[in-house]
Formats: sequence, structure tokens, C-alpha cells
Amino acid sequence: MQMTKKMIAGVVVALTMALCLAATAFAATTQDMSITNAKDGSTYKAFQVMTAEQVGTDNDGKALYAYTVSDDFAGFFKDGANGYTLDDQNQILKDGKVVAGDDRWTNTNATDAAALASALEKYAVAKGIKGTAVSSAAAALPEGFYVVAETVSTEDSTDDSAAKEIATKPILVNLTGAAAEITLKDDTTTLEKKIVEGGKLVDTNNVNIGDDVDYQINTKIPTYEANVDTTKLMFKLTDTFSEGLTYNDDIAIEGFTKDTDYTATLDGQVLTIEFTPAAIAAHQGEAVKATYSAKLNDKAKVDSTEGNPNTVKLEYTNNTNEEESHKTLNDETKTFTYGFNVHKVDKVAPSTGLADAKFELKDKDGNVVKFDYDKATDTYTVNPNGTVTEIVSVGGEGLATVKGLDEGTYTLTETQAPDEYTKLSEPVTVTIADKKDANGDNTGVAVLTAGGAGNAKGEGGTKVVDGDGNETGSVESDGSTININVYVENAKGISLPETGAMTALYCMVGGMLLVVAGAAYYLVSRRASKSNR
Repeated sequence: MQMTKKMIAGVVVALTMALCLAATAFAATTQDMSITNAKDGSTYKAFQVMTAEQVGTDNDGKALYAYTVSDDFAGFFKDGANGYTLDDQNQILKDGKVVAGDDRWTNTNATDAAALASALEKYAVAKGIKGTAVSSAAAALPEGFYVVAETVSTEDSTDDSAAKEIATKPILVNLTGAAAEITLKDDTTTLEKKIVEGGKLVDTNNVNIGDDVDYQINTKIPTYEANVDTTKLMFKLTDTFSEGLTYNDDIAIEGFTKDTDYTATLDGQVLTIEFTPAAIAAHQGEAVKATYSAKLNDKAKVDSTEGNPNTVKLEYTNNTNEEESHKTLNDETKTFTYGFNVHKVDKVAPSTGLADAKFELKDKDGNVVKFDYDKATDTYTVNPNGTVTEIVSVGGEGLATVKGLDEGTYTLTETQAPDEYTKLSEPVTVTIADKKDANGDNTGVAVLTAGGAGNAKGEGGTKVVDGDGNETGSVESDGSTININVYVENAKGISLPETGAMTALYCMVGGMLLVVAGAAYYLVSRRASKSNR
């Protein structure tokens, strides 16, 4: 009886051990999956391509797995319709070559693996396969072979399928034996070049010659594989200033140290900003915000649709599995400035230009505009540090050219009239505006409006009309030259001084009245004298 009990106990123990071993070998197991570089506003899905079941260990104690195609992806491999097939061990083949299987389940960085991930992702989208949401927080998923992709969905969408816009590059993940922390590969980037004006980012602006233009570049270093060969990495910005812009040598990039993480070299009008391979590798997936400025100089194009552009080119490595695999992006901003001619004429004979009229120009804040003067062209170019403050009309046409002005309203005050002419008693108002396009961006075409003393008005260029075809009194430039004028008349006569003008007038009137009274008294006296005789 005791022998029987021992035998039964032994059988029970043996069966228990066998069942435990069987449970260890074949029980379904889950592992955690998370994304290290998850982006705000994006969602991510993991699609199980193969299930994995541990079937034993090798001589080194490493777990061995058997893979089985999931029902969702069985059609993907059927008859090689998508270019991929399976062998008798369920390894994935392309053109007879193993691209996933054996020791290559975890090799997700090679070109062939990237192509497989892309093909699986497209199949998931086309078939509307439901995936499992993954994020920066760990999620428990059944062990297996997955393709993980980023999906961008609308906020109110209730559709749980994968048929949404795919954003970053998909990646293959072998989720067996341990948790997987995934860094999604995104070897593309974007480039945005803007002007910073009034706290806003714009594509165009207008300034005075001598003013600074502030620029901002927004881009991102791509995400490469963890074991990337840094010698293959390049991330370089090439910024070209037009001749009307002078770089201020003030580059700054948030989170990066100049001469350590990047170099900035100016050669003529070309600024090259090149990041070191070490910095590229260390800052993968991070935003790059570069700020710097340039001064609009006296070579700037004026009243020109060409404007004064600043272009930037980004060259970066987009495929580390290929030699010299680089892509290029470009962007551009434009800065405009404006000008006009002062046209001084005789009021009675407008075809007669008047030389030697002198004017002072003030901006909207009442500041006198300073200039540099070029006698050869009779041109006054704005210069904040200039020494010339008067504009003088010259020649038989009575013209003087002013250039390098920002949009705005100015006052043109005559400080000296030509000989034998009356000086204007009031200033002329001049308004310069840019003819904006449909998007509200500047075009470089100047619209000039003038009024005030001297029958002032806009002249030359093209007359501006309203929606009904009526002239507005404004004129616009041709977009290539300074061909708009501020027309001002002068009349011959006596010019009164500005200070005490009313007193002088009263004195003159009083004097004339005394003369008249004296003459009247004289005549009356003579008549009285004759009567007495």
C-alpha cells in the first residue's frame, strides 16, 4: 500500500513538473512597448505581423522563438503579391533573400528592412487593419514581430482603423524576451525661413535703408538609427544675402554652442552654418531655431518687385545606408524699400522746373530724415548717420530723388524757395504704401499719395483707380525704377518769414492804410486850400 502511494505521488509530481514546463514554454507572453520620441498631437500604432512563441533555448541560454503569420497579414505574403514570401520557417524573403528571420528579426536599420516596413505599413493602410495604440507610456503587447508607424488623425475622429495619414517612417520591432523602447526613424525634415517683425513671423517686410532685418530659421535634425555612422551625417545651412543686405555677425542657435556644435563662416555674401557630426547625432529629432540679422545698405533695390532677398538652403543626410545620400530644401524672404522724386515747378508754367528749392523731410514721429547725397545723380539716400538734412531741387526739370524709405507718412517742408518765388506756407504730406498681393504680402510696388501746399499731388507711374474706375489721386511705381514724383508748385511773389509772419502782415497792412490815409488827407487839404483862396 505504501509503495502504491509513493508511485502515485511520483506520478503527480512528474505530471506537475511537465505541466509547469509546458506552461513556461508555450504560455502567451506580453512585453512592454513604448516610443522614446513621441510627438505631441501624433498617435502611433503597432501592427502585429507575426506572433512569436518561445519553443526553447540555445546552448547559451538564449530563448528560441517560432513565428507564425498573423491573420491580418497572411494576405500580404500570399503568392508573393507584394514582393515578399515566406520559407518553411516563416522567415520573410525578398527575391529569395532573407530580410527578416534568424538573426535578422532585430535588424531594423538596413535598407531592405526599411523597405519591408514601408510595404507592411502601406498594406495595413490599404486593408484598414486595426493596430494597437502605443505612446511614450509603456503598453503591454503580445510577443511578436511588429511594424510600428505614426498616424495623424483628426481630433473628433472615432475611426480606429489605420487608414489615416501616415507621418513618420515606419519601423520593424521584434518584441520578444524584453521590453522595447522605440525611437522612430524620421530622416526627413522641414525648413522655414521668416522675417521677425513686430513679434510676428512674415515672409516680406519693408524698412528704411540703414535699418536691421531680423531673421529666424526653423528646422529639425532628422532622427537616424541608434547605431548610425556619424561620419556619414551632414546638416548644413547656406544663407545667401543679396547685395543690399549686410550680415551683422550675430548668429545664435538655441540649445547649440557656436564653434562647438556648429561653425558659422561668412564668405562675401554667403553665410554657411555647418553642424558637427557629433552634434547631429546627439540632437537627433530636435528642433533647430537659428536667429540672426542683416542691415539694409545703400545698394538695396528701391521700388523694385525683385526686392532684397535672403535665401537659405538646407543640405542634410537622408539615408545613412547610402553613400552621399543628401537632400536639399530651400526658402526665401524679401525686404523692400521705397523712393520718389521731388518735382518742383512754376505754378503758372508747370512745364518749367525750378532749381534751388530746399526741403526738409520728416517721418511720422517728426524726426528729420538724414541722407547721403550723390551729386552725380542728384540722389538722396537715407542714412541714419548721414549729415545731409535738406533736399535741393536741381536742373531745368527741378528734380531731386529720394530713396531708401520705409512705408509710412512723411512731411515735406520747403525751407527755401527759388529766387523770386514764394516759399510754401505749409508742408506737403507724402504717404508711401506697398501694393500688397492677395495674401497680404508686400510686392515692392510703391503707391504714393501726396497733398497739401503747392497743389501737391502724385505724378508719374500709373494712376490708381478704385473699383468703379475713378482715379484716387494716388500713383504707383512700375516695380523696377523710381518713376513716381511728388509734384509741388511755387508761385512768384514775396515770401514772408515764418517767425512773426502774422505780425509782419499786420504791419504791412497798417502801413498801407497809413499811406492811403495820408494820401486822402493830402487831397482833402489841397481842395480846402483852393476853396479858401
